[in-house]
Amino acid sequence: MRAFGFGAENAARRRRGGPTLPALPLPIGSALNGSANTALKAALARVTNGAGRAKFYIAGDSVSFGQGAGTTADAFRLTGARANRWPAALAAELTGIGYPALDNAFVGDGAIGTVTGGAVDFSAYDPRVSHGTWSATADQRFAGGSCWVNQAGSIMRLTAAGVDTFEIVYLNFATATFGTDVDGANPVSGPASGAISTNGGAFGFTRITLTGASASGSHYGEFGATGGTGASAIALASMTAYASAAKAIDIKVGAACGATSAQLATTNHDGGHWSDLDYLAFEAPDLTIILCGINDMNAAVGASAFAANLHTIIARAKLSGDVLLCFPYAVQSIPDATYQAYNAAAKAQAVSDGVAFMSFYEYFGAYTSALGARTADGTHPLAAMAAEIGRVARRCIQAMAA
Repeated sequence: MRAFGFGAENAARRRRGGPTLPALPLPIGSALNGSANTALKAALARVTNGAGRAKFYIAGDSVSFGQGAGTTADAFRLTGARANRWPAALAAELTGIGYPALDNAFVGDGAIGTVTGGAVDFSAYDPRVSHGTWSATADQRFAGGSCWVNQAGSIMRLTAAGVDTFEIVYLNFATATFGTDVDGANPVSGPASGAISTNGGAFGFTRITLTGASASGSHYGEFGATGGTGASAIALASMTAYASAAKAIDIKVGAACGATSAQLATTNHDGGHWSDLDYLAFEAPDLTIILCGINDMNAAVGASAFAANLHTIIARAKLSGDVLLCFPYAVQSIPDATYQAYNAAAKAQAVSDGVAFMSFYEYFGAYTSALGARTADGTHPLAAMAAEIGRVARRCIQAMAA
């Protein structure tokens, strides 16, 4: 077994006179557990060679969604949190070492309505998104929380800088027609307004790609219903944006506030919506990063059941790529003995499934007041701690690709 070693990086920091990073002796950085990580390596090579894009997927809970990393404008620290969440930090870290990466997508609603009781709107969390009267059911069983649903009369808009292309994933589950535009005009490539129809008899995901008439810059893409039947004729899974000429890693975050491992592992469509596992399989990422467990421990799910759920997620993720399984840092509400038991179960599952493993519990140590001061509420990381999680995740990915 080989540890995630950061000796070279620390040597460089010492030469610059900067602080060294915490050492990660076995088993904290985990062995790679026999995984060659060929999909990850191929994806990184594809991006650096300019041959194509790569895709990373993050399956998790409120920690990955970004709760705690926002401003003080709301009690949940979710306002503006998307820009400070650890996946955004990971994207910046990867870009900084020569692997251009984007955390530009939104996947579902993150169950933001569940955790805030409607007190924080999704557009406050992510100001790039304007959702009009589109609504979400705030359920943690679905990828990213819940799909966005609406009938005719409202537009979902994503605005982004340095882009020329928008990618939309929707779910066929009811009869409807809807249209698209880029900057208010029919796209140069991709289906024009009114040219798309969903078919209630053909359940499944569809991906469409829209390119506008202008060069890469600040643009918006829109998606909206023009007609349909049923209370929720359109189901929007995700939107993302990128510059087509600049090959990069697209990071999609399927995280929902309050999610447990069982919810992340479910295949329950609940009358026509989608599950996390369905969406994970559809996206077919080159690398899946799993970070969950706090809600399992709070709910006393049991370490063996937690490990079984992790296995289900890992098995689905390995259909398309490699896996980095992460175990969460200690929080105030959970006894250390519980953390030790779940950490051991997760580590053993990573070995059994042959995937890389990172324990943030072992990295940060048992819960202390000092660790608590780095969180918003004893659980959710403030922006600086989220940035450190992203930095460590980047270092793990480097070790996996070495």
